[in-house]
Amino acid sequence: MIRFQRWTSRLIATLALAALPFPQGLAQEGVLVDIDDLSPHELRTRGFALNAEQDLRIQAVGARGWERWGRGQGWRGGQGWEDWDRYWVGNAWILDARTREVVWELRYADTESRSVDLETFEGDLQLPAGEYIVRYASYSGERESNRWKDGWRDEDASPEWYDDGLSEDFRITIQGSGRTLTDRDIARARDAFTRDAFVSFIGLEDGVEEWIGFRIDQPTDVEIYAMGEATDGGSYDYAWLIDTDARKPIWKLEERGSMRAGGARKNRMVRKALTLEPGSYAVVVVTDDSHDTRDWNAAPPYDPDFWGVMIQTADPLDRSRVQTFAYEPAAQQNAFVSLTRVGDEDVVSQGFSLGREMDVRVYAIGEGIDGMMYDFGRIVDASTHRAVWEMDYYETEHAGGAEKNRMVDEVVTLGAGNYTVYYATDGSHSSYEWNSAPPLDETAWGITLASAAGPIDRGVLGSYDPRSDPSVIAQLTEIRDSESRRQRFTLDRETEVRVYALGEGSRGDMYDFAWIVSDGTGRAVWEMTYRNTEKAGGARKNRLFDDTIRLPAGDYTLRYQSDGSHSFGDWNAAPPADPFNYGVTLYRADG
Repeated sequence: MIRFQRWTSRLIATLALAALPFPQGLAQEGVLVDIDDLSPHELRTRGFALNAEQDLRIQAVGARGWERWGRGQGWRGGQGWEDWDRYWVGNAWILDARTREVVWELRYADTESRSVDLETFEGDLQLPAGEYIVRYASYSGERESNRWKDGWRDEDASPEWYDDGLSEDFRITIQGSGRTLTDRDIARARDAFTRDAFVSFIGLEDGVEEWIGFRIDQPTDVEIYAMGEATDGGSYDYAWLIDTDARKPIWKLEERGSMRAGGARKNRMVRKALTLEPGSYAVVVVTDDSHDTRDWNAAPPYDPDFWGVMIQTADPLDRSRVQTFAYEPAAQQNAFVSLTRVGDEDVVSQGFSLGREMDVRVYAIGEGIDGMMYDFGRIVDASTHRAVWEMDYYETEHAGGAEKNRMVDEVVTLGAGNYTVYYATDGSHSSYEWNSAPPLDETAWGITLASAAGPIDRGVLGSYDPRSDPSVIAQLTEIRDSESRRQRFTLDRETEVRVYALGEGSRGDMYDFAWIVSDGTGRAVWEMTYRNTEKAGGARKNRLFDDTIRLPAGDYTLRYQSDGSHSFGDWNAAPPADPFNYGVTLYRADG
């Protein structure tokens, strides 16, 4: 019944529109553009040129994004009342081919309602001499796996867009004294706009990741024209301009700092002038697997030919000063630790030794939300088991893609000694299984350390294996769920022992904990309790004991007991700062 009512309403509207003085009776030589009979999910492009300033006659039919009777009814394929101004489902506009600016749009024209669905416009527009591009976006359709046929579902029909014939009435006709542009003319106008560009990644389809570097030797004014897909939850098709000397982005195409690009709300654009100081720079552009120039999944932007990024010098004479070069983003050059492509619920580590002080570049990408890191890296001093560097949310910046992708790229100075690098992940959103948009440099998910001062001095850098530490008396680590482990040891003299133990505890009780038993008496000589521990990083329930005790000569047994959850390899909350040492280690503290 609903579809019959819509069909009846559409028939009445069509008959009424047929009575309007539409262009079919006009002299053909006066018609510069005539777009009609569109499909439900189609973008069509035409163009015209004017030799002199004049008033053009425009007649158009389109459809608002919302049906007019108000709140809650929604447009066909709607997204919610709060997005009532998202876009018109039948919309036309005119671009100045020279400036790429919109000079007229049906959505903002003084239209009249001719039916429940359709809006019409008939009026004049004064334009100067020049070339213009006309586009019509018909995005009124819904997509279903099968369609109605004679009142029944056609189970054999392939998925397609449809709108009960609404788009068949969409049209725009432009009359004036000029000439129609061919597809080649329209492409030539686009190319003319990019003539002075030294970066031109435009008209992009899905799955693109492109990089280019450039150098300038004096202050240079540049202009950026970029278009992509972004929301307040993250960036999906986007571009960055990076200062490669400082290793910091100086401009990003994302939801913040951009403007609406026309069509769907997620279409964002930037037209920006910048003065770049002498130095080395890189531009990167990334697209995801949907909503691009090959197949828009929502209304396209005003200027889809420029989906991507273009950068040109403000003064064409400055173009010769810009020298481009191939650029690779990851810190793999001079790297000596590379714990990357880390997956879910994983903890990886690598030790290294420094013979003297060294400046180290730390490049890490992980997951963080609201001040907390969930996939993160740390560098730990092997002698103290204390973090000398850790991935702090408030020291990170957006890494591209989903907002929770965080990155840090900085130089730290490490003194002579032994170190262990850790990277830990939680149970979701990591390499090979992203649950939202991946970061810009997704292959580097993890942590990379590199020499910050050029090639590595192999006389300074060496390997370190914490399992071969001669000061270790006994060790029970990498404790998993429901384990009860023990190790016997003997002291031939009274010894000061450093006890380093990690476990789980909350509200005054310990659930994963260690203790030492004297074999001679059968009594505990030391026990890990909630009161004698402190926070161990990560989840609040991670507890740490790190102190010394004196034990007389004799035979002892080191014990560790864990419950059925939250342990090495199967954390149910953020792991501790030193996850590989989850358990207990005894060291000789008196040499």
